[in-house]
Amino acid sequence: MKYLKLYESFIESFWNDDSGVLIDGTKYTIKWKSGELELSEIMQAFSQRKQLIPKEWDSFKSIFEGTYPSEFSHQRDINPTDIKNKLNSPYRSGNVEIKFTTANLLKLPELTIVDDGKVKKVDAKPYHDFINAVHKIYWSGTKTQMSEVDLKKLAEDVGYEEGRPSFVNVLYDDNYLGNLKKYFDKVVKSEENPKGIPLERFGTAAVKTDYPDLWDNYFPEALDYYEYFQKTFNFVGSLVKKGEDLAMPSVIKVGGKMLLLGGNRRLTYCIINRVLPSVHFIEY
Repeated sequence: MKYLKLYESFIESFWNDDSGVLIDGTKYTIKWKSGELELSEIMQAFSQRKQLIPKEWDSFKSIFEGTYPSEFSHQRDINPTDIKNKLNSPYRSGNVEIKFTTANLLKLPELTIVDDGKVKKVDAKPYHDFINAVHKIYWSGTKTQMSEVDLKKLAEDVGYEEGRPSFVNVLYDDNYLGNLKKYFDKVVKSEENPKGIPLERFGTAAVKTDYPDLWDNYFPEALDYYEYFQKTFNFVGSLVKKGEDLAMPSVIKVGGKMLLLGGNRRLTYCIINRVLPSVHFIEY
C-alpha cells in the first residue's frame, strides 16, 4: 500500500494547524520526538558554509577542509545520553546501517578517511574533541514549532543545493514533484509501460547498459523521485499511520543564518501535506 500523497500542485492558501495528514481518506497526526544528532549531517552543512562554523569550533576548522571519517556516516544519537551509551546492535535506517553512537566513536583509537583517493586510518583524538564540542551545542536545542516565516527563512538560507533534491524545491515549485514523477512514469515498468525498468532494478549498475535510452533521457530524475521521495514518503507515512513518533528535523541558527542539520525529506513530507513542522532548534 502506498502512503505518498502526491500533488501536481498544492493549495497555497493555508497550512494545517493540527499537524494532520490525510492517508487513505483518514486523518492522522504527526507525533514528533527528539531530534537526532548525526555527525555526517553536521559535516555536510558546515563544510559548504565554513563562514558559519560556530566560534567554539574554530580549532576544528581543518576537519571541515577534507573528507570526514566514514564512521560518521554510520553514527546516530537519538538522545543526549548516547554519548555514554554504546550501540551494541547495528540497525538499518533507510539506506544506511547505523553502527555507532558517539559513545562508540569516542572508544575508537583510529578513524577511516580517504586522502588523495587512498583509504587510510588516522588518529581519532582530534575528532574525539570535536564530537564532544558538537554534542555540547547540539543538545542545547529545544523543540520549536516552525512558522511559515521560519520555514521560508530556512529555505532562503539553505538555498538550492546543486545535485541534491531539497525541500526548497518543493516549497517554491508547486510542480517539482509532479515533474519528477513524469520521468518516473516513463521509466518504471507497468501495464502501461511494459518495456520499462522493474523497480527491483532501480539503482543497479547494469541499468545504464541494459536500458541506454531510458538512462540517457529519463533515469536520473526518475531515480531521484523513487529513491529520494517516494520510498521515504511511504516509510514516513507508514510511521504516521501507525502512530509512531517521528524524529524532528534539526535546525541551527548561526550568525543570523539557518542551517538544516538533518531532516530534508521529513520537511518535504510536511510541506506536501501542508504541515508546519516541529524542529530541534539550536540558536547559537
